[in-house]
Parts: sequence; C-alpha cells; structure tokens
Amino acid sequence: MNTKKAQGAFGMSFSTIFSIIIIIFIVAVAFFAIRHFVGLSKCTNVGLFYDDLREEVRDAWSSSSGRYESDFEGKLPKSGLFGTGITHVCFGKLSGEADSSDSDKKSRLLRDYAFDESDPYNVFMYPPNNDCDSGLSAIILRCGSAECVNTKNSADVSQFFCVPIEDDGTVKVRMSKQSNEYQITLRKPL
Repeated sequence: MNTKKAQGAFGMSFSTIFSIIIIIFIVAVAFFAIRHFVGLSKCTNVGLFYDDLREEVRDAWSSSSGRYESDFEGKLPKSGLFGTGITHVCFGKLSGEADSSDSDKKSRLLRDYAFDESDPYNVFMYPPNNDCDSGLSAIILRCGSAECVNTKNSADVSQFFCVPIEDDGTVKVRMSKQSNEYQITLRKPL
C-alpha cells in the first residue's frame, strides 16, 4: 500500500492541515480586532463624556442671563462589555481639601497613579483607565484659555470631591453661577 508523505501521522492531507492553520489564524486575528475595538470604545466613551462636560460648562459660563444653576448628567458606562471600569469622577485640584469619603480616592490618585498636588488638572477618572492613554485619566476643564471652573465651598476653601457613576452609567454634578461671579462652581448634586 502506498501512503502519501503529506498525510503524516494524522491521516489528513496537506490541504486540510493548511486549511485548519488558516482558520486558526483568522479566528486569532478576529479576536484581536474585536478586543481592540472594544477597548477603543471604552476610551471613546471617556472622551465623549469629557466633551459633553466641556460643552455644558461653556454653556453655563456664557449663559446670557448671567445666572445658571443645573445638574449636569453625563453618561459613562462603568460595567458590561463596553464598560470603562471607572467608578467615580472626581472634581477639583488635588491640593484642595477632601471630605472623609473622598480622601482615600485623593490619596490613591497621588500615591498609586503618579499625580502630583501641583498638577493643573481639575477632573479625574477614578480609578484611571489603564487601557486608554494617560491623556484621558485627567483633564483641565476650562473655557478657552480662561479658568472658568472652581470647586470652592461656602467658606471659599478649595474642595476635592468625587461623584459615583450610577449603575446605568449616569454621572451627576451640580453647576451654579451667580450673575456677579466669573467662574462656575461645581458641587456634589443634592
């Protein structure tokens, strides 16, 4: 009986073995592409949240009546296939005072995520999303080149605070501006 060398020990032809190798390669590339695009979607969600927040701040800052008070509600999915893994959005300078519920987040941002109290950032993702580049972990929220946001409390002390991301992905922060004020004040929602 005459056997073909290409069939080898498995008893399959060369074309069958080659087809299986091609199928494995295609599945691996498809898995990598899907994983990449899901990660890209997570970063895009963070970027879109920042864009919505910036737009709301600009609208509040340039309101025609001079007075503004509203709750900003942004979307930032925290779990699921397209979830970011981010649990809180923090506002204020790291040099500001934090209440007891947020002091741990502030100290972890300083200790574990290599931020510094002198950094100019005033919006932070907690925990920072490691899948995205470092430019999406924190931003400086301003109106053009003007510092138009503050997080001072009623005693005029700079505050650092975090708001949780709800299960449905909603992030709420209170924005207010009086007609005689130049800056918008951000606070935890009521």
